[in-house]
Parts: sequence; structure tokens; C-alpha cells
Amino acid sequence: MEQAIARHKRVFRFLRVTLGGIIRRIYRFHPEPANLGKGPFLITANHNGELDPAFLALSIREHMYFVSSEHVFRKGFLSWLLKYFFAPISRVKGTTDATSALNVIRSIKKNNNVCLFAEGNRSYNGVTGPIFPATGKLAKATGASLVTYRLEGGYLTTPRWSRTIRKGHMRGYVVNVYTPEQLKQMTPEEVNDHIRADIMEDAFERQLTNPYRYKGKDLAKGLENALYFCPKCGKTGTLHSHKDVFACGCGIRVRFTETGFFVKVEPDDPEPPFSTVRDWDFW
Repeated sequence: MEQAIARHKRVFRFLRVTLGGIIRRIYRFHPEPANLGKGPFLITANHNGELDPAFLALSIREHMYFVSSEHVFRKGFLSWLLKYFFAPISRVKGTTDATSALNVIRSIKKNNNVCLFAEGNRSYNGVTGPIFPATGKLAKATGASLVTYRLEGGYLTTPRWSRTIRKGHMRGYVVNVYTPEQLKQMTPEEVNDHIRADIMEDAFERQLTNPYRYKGKDLAKGLENALYFCPKCGKTGTLHSHKDVFACGCGIRVRFTETGFFVKVEPDDPEPPFSTVRDWDFW
């Protein structure tokens, strides 16, 4: 076991040094360095991209194990590589997994840091989703300090409904560190409230106050994976994307801009029914 942990830490440091600069340039990621000091820590973060673990590793120097959805363990040889070099902790997506919680506690009791994405799922609409109700209880049970970490700009850089990367601006930073003593004074619900407030991200609200352009090709392509119901004709499966235009056969059409908002395709077109993916999805 000690040899495996040593191997995981060496790989973590090696990849951080060799690939860190490349990842920062490709995704235009600006991490705020965090020196957490003596652990162990349970780290919670919001989740918008497949490389979110790498983004956290660029901010937090300390080695950590990640809680991952069970689908990453069903990829044959790739899964073997992940288990050998990173040993992620399996969790069934979208559920409260008691076995996963026990494995998190056991790992932390061995003085390891563990990171979990409290939503358990990537956002389709740019807004941080609900966190698992058992997260606060788990945080208290570990006996470790709780670190909250927020990623900003990830949704518009790599929308879940798209296969392309957009060049814009990403930022990541530690929001708070709660000591075991502080956690003991809170109920699990209060811990959840702190986590929820700390990692909350609304991509479109942020764009209203601090706009960035996320440049790329075929900006609207794949939107039908997230928005499938037409507000004009009331039909499903009739919306289709092409380049930066999202339209339905009934005549409704909008353009998805570099700032992430919907606008008219032509000046004479009617106003878009919604200004953002978020609002359309909420509707």
C-alpha cells in the first residue's frame, strides 16, 4: 500500500510539472496557488469539465485522491491505467453511495487528501447543481479540514452539450477552509449550506458583471443535447444546431454568441424567447 501511495504521489507531481503549463495555455486557466499546509483535507468543488481534477491540481500542490463516477472504471485498459496511477475512489453517478463514503473516510484516516465534486454531475445549463444531502455528514465524519474550491469560466470553455473547446477565461481558487473544530460546531445541513454557497457558480450571471469572449468554431453545435423542447411549437426533437445557429423547423432561430448569450440571427427576426441556455433550461 505504501508503495502504491508513493507511486501515485510521484505521478501527481510529474504530471503537474510537465502538463501544467500546457493545460493552462489550452484552456486559458488562471489558478490561484493554494498552500493548504498540514492535512489531511476533504476538498469539494463545483464541476463543469472532464479535466476539473487537473485544474484543481494546478492550484493545490498537495497530492489528492479523486472521487470519480463509476463509468471511468468500465473503459478497459484505460481504466487499468487510471487505477494503477491515480487510484480514484468509485461512486455511482447520481446516488448516495455508502461504500464510496466509507472509502473516502478510510483514505482520509490514512492521512490522504480526497477531492469530490459535490454535485456529482456536470452542469448542462451553466448553474451549479444541487449537492448530495449526505455531503455535510461525510465532511464531519472524516475528522479532516474541509476545503471549498470554485471553478469559474469552465462551463463556457467546455459546455457539457458540446464537443469543442472555446478560448476564453477560466479561474480557480480556494474559497474557504473549515477546520475540524469548526465543522463540529455545525449541523450537516449547515455544512451543506456553506459548501453550496462557496462553490456556487452561474456562468451567465458572471458574464453580465464580468464578460469574457469564448471564441471557437461551431459555437451552437450540440445544443440540442441540452435544449430539446421548442417554446414556439411545443414539439420535442425538432431543434437542431448548425455552426452558431440553433433553430426549429417551425421558424424559431437564435444565434449563440461568443459571450454565451442568444441574439437574433437577422435584424428582422423576432427577439429570442430566452437570452441564455440557463433560462431556456429552467423554463
